[in-house]
Amino acid sequence: GHDRLASVVALGGLVARRPIVSHDAIRAALEEMTGRHHPELFEMDLAAFDAGLEAASRLAPAGPVGSVGG
Repeated sequence: GHDRLASVVALGGLVARRPIVSHDAIRAALEEMTGRHHPELFEMDLAAFDAGLEAASRLAPAGPVGSVGG
């Protein structure tokens, strides 16, 4: 549902700001988790992830982890 897509958007934003895992790895995990069981939702998950990446990329660069405002 919409809550799941919001979580995937947030994941995209997090990965854009703190690249702790590659974008390709996230896409592969989404395909494995969603695509196998609900292929009709997979494209929506990818679009939500990409929307999070795009939104976060328009923000100012993130500071070091643990910094105020970063």
